[in-house]
Amino acid sequence: MKQYVTDTHPLLWYVSADAQIGSKAKVIIEKAEAGEINIIVPAIVLIEAIDVLNKKRIIYNIGDFFQWIDQIPHHEIKNLDLDIINLYKDYLSPLPSVKLKSHDKIIVVTAQFFNNLPIITKDPDIQKVYPTIW
Repeated sequence: MKQYVTDTHPLLWYVSADAQIGSKAKVIIEKAEAGEINIIVPAIVLIEAIDVLNKKRIIYNIGDFFQWIDQIPHHEIKNLDLDIINLYKDYLSPLPSVKLKSHDKIIVVTAQFFNNLPIITKDPDIQKVYPTIW
């Protein structure tokens, strides 16, 4: 089964039907809802989602968001464990001029942990240093 790692905004834009979501990202999330592919959600993505929703940057009910996450058969939550922390500790950007924020670096190393899966994101810094789909 195909797998992807996701950033925060693709999930939030998808559930809130925001036009900012990329067409490829939308199709991937639809396929996960249909049980055709697996999306790995780093736990930090859920923390960031709470912050974005609490700050009303995207208008959507937090409870509904987590209910949706829980109902998708092929969303796998990846906790911040020692494997990810060790990768984070040793991470070196392939482009020294690109300094990822901590939460973005966690998303990248999570993708690396799962055999270099592509990341669903619009984030330009992640796109500069890692294979992405948007």
